[in-house]
Amino acid sequence: MKIFVSSTHNDLTSYLSAAVRAFGNMGQHPGQIEIFNINPNESVEVALNELKQCEIFVGIYAHRYGIISSGKKRSITEIEYDYAGEIGLPRFCFLIEEDLPWNPNMIEQGKKAKLTNFKNKIKKDLIVEYFTTPEDLASKLAISVGRLISTTLDIVREKKEQLNKHVMKSELQPPFKAYLGDEPYLFASYAHADKELVYPIIEKLYKKKARIWYDEGIPASSNWIEEIAEKIINCTCFLVFFTPRSLNSKHVRDEINFAIRKDKKMLIVYLDDTELPIDIDFQIGSIQALFKHKMTNIAFWSKFENELDDVISEHLGEPAEFNLIVTEKEKLIEKRSALKAILKKNEANYEQGLVTDVEYFKTFKKRQKEMYLIENKIKNFEQELDEAIYKDYYT
Repeated sequence: MKIFVSSTHNDLTSYLSAAVRAFGNMGQHPGQIEIFNINPNESVEVALNELKQCEIFVGIYAHRYGIISSGKKRSITEIEYDYAGEIGLPRFCFLIEEDLPWNPNMIEQGKKAKLTNFKNKIKKDLIVEYFTTPEDLASKLAISVGRLISTTLDIVREKKEQLNKHVMKSELQPPFKAYLGDEPYLFASYAHADKELVYPIIEKLYKKKARIWYDEGIPASSNWIEEIAEKIINCTCFLVFFTPRSLNSKHVRDEINFAIRKDKKMLIVYLDDTELPIDIDFQIGSIQALFKHKMTNIAFWSKFENELDDVISEHLGEPAEFNLIVTEKEKLIEKRSALKAILKKNEANYEQGLVTDVEYFKTFKKRQKEMYLIENKIKNFEQELDEAIYKDYYT
């Protein structure tokens, strides 16, 4: 679960460090604390976008109200609190004990009334907890937030198990009618146990207007062995999907052997790690194949089209022009990796006491903002790639 931490920073640095460690002990990572070195107006937008991706809101407040962006009446911290409520996040708020001695320089006298009103609103909305030391805050976070995380994960796990059972019981329906005409077509051979893997692939080919026959097209009254044999004889390409299940299927192996005897063009797609039986390996082991389970969707479809068009050119269109998009995306991924390395090094230095709390959080939040922007750009590039590569397949 992703946790959003809302707080001012300069007055609560050691407390936020304790919170980060507490979340780490729960196996969680805070989604947002504060963004450094950016325009406050941008900080609101970045914070609210981050909030949308989180499941829990945690507010930690002492004697500072926080930055008020230009044109706003509320501080960023109060806007975050209100927005978390609007989108229905569970909110946990922790207030400093009022009579605890505090550095006068860390008390915002000019915004004291606004802070009081904000705290009163929180106390009206929620049951708040009060903290004293960083250790006290960490302990209370572990109890209250940790309880919700544990309960929620149990519920999610139970729902997933129920969903999986439901899916297993559900019969997957054929995505389209098998081709029955006289034009060139592909014959798809697969094990019924692999339908969830095979159907999405042949459906994409079908949406490109490829002509495909698969065993959905056998009439109930037909002699199915004769029907399959006839379809293999008349196909222009034999498309077979390999998994351990398909090669344990007598029907699939019979289809493969018959296609070999009829000297059919063959296209092999591995959907899982599969060791070929000796007899199959002897006959088709040298035929070029695609290992989909080891490739991204983009790489698979690009290779499917570009490297095997001697087999499937009459069924697929021209390759998409996407090299420039791929290059830009790869650059962003490299930059993301570099940022992750910086964050990891910063974390190690902090654990060793080589950097102060302030230095640690400044680096952490600055790089986190960069990471956030890069992730958004990568998502945009992925969307452009999908449109560029699959444009013809879905129209």
